[in-house]
Formats: sequence, structure tokens, C-alpha cells
Amino acid sequence: MPSGVLLMSPWLDPEREHPDTAKAWSDADSGDSFDYLRGVEGSLKTVADLVFGCDVDGVCDESIARCLVRGDVWDDADVAYPPVFVQYGGAEVLAAESRTFARVVNASRSSMVVELEEWADMPHVFQVFDAVAAAGGDAIASAAAFVKRC
Repeated sequence: MPSGVLLMSPWLDPEREHPDTAKAWSDADSGDSFDYLRGVEGSLKTVADLVFGCDVDGVCDESIARCLVRGDVWDDADVAYPPVFVQYGGAEVLAAESRTFARVVNASRSSMVVELEEWADMPHVFQVFDAVAAAGGDAIASAAAFVKRC
């Protein structure tokens, strides 16, 4: 096992199985919020298929857990999971997945500890904009501190 896991703006529910994920995408579609992931939404299924081993007909390897916000994925008290640090932008459509992930894992029998760090009004993977937005650099420094703790 690694000594820690750092996730930045993670995509944890590609099929939108959890109601919180589905609601976040529905709300984003209403136009009340901005997230540039909405512009590439059509290609997200193709990406999920490639990542999760689906063939050209969309038949996927069912042995791969596609939705990481399901409690049954983490409900094993016998596994010693490393700590997980999840950093995400509060304005991104994937923010709901990060919040749900922490809630589900913390409610499970898992030994995993999930630490959330939400950056208000920041978009998906805002950390890459560290040269133009101070929040990006501050987030990278915070993530580095987690890595050093591990």
C-alpha cells in the first residue's frame, strides 16, 4: 500500500450512479453554475469506456469498480487503507462526488481516513492555473504538505 493518496478534482462516479452526482450534473445543466466540464460532457462516456476497459460495443469489464462513491466498495474492515487527501474546486461539477466519497467512506467499516479540501469558487483542476491564480499555488503547497506528512 502507498503511504498516502492525493486526489485532485477526482472523477469518482463516471456513470452518475449516486443521486448526489446525478443532481450535480443536472444543476450544472441548468446554467446556474459554470464548469468547463459541461463542454466536454459528451466525450466523458468515451473516456470512461477507455479507462474502465469497455470495448467498442460498450461492454465493460464488470470486475472493475466503476463507481467509487458506493459504500460496498469500501466496507471491508480487514483492509488497511492509507490516508486520502481530496482537493477540489467548489465550483466544479465533480465537487459533489468528492463530498459524497468522504461521507460514504467515513460511514463504512473501512479504516480509510479521507481529508477534504474544497477551494471555494475554483473550477476543475484549478491547481494547474497556479501561475495566474494564487489559489492554485496555495493548493499545490497544501497538497505538498499532505505528501510530506505521509
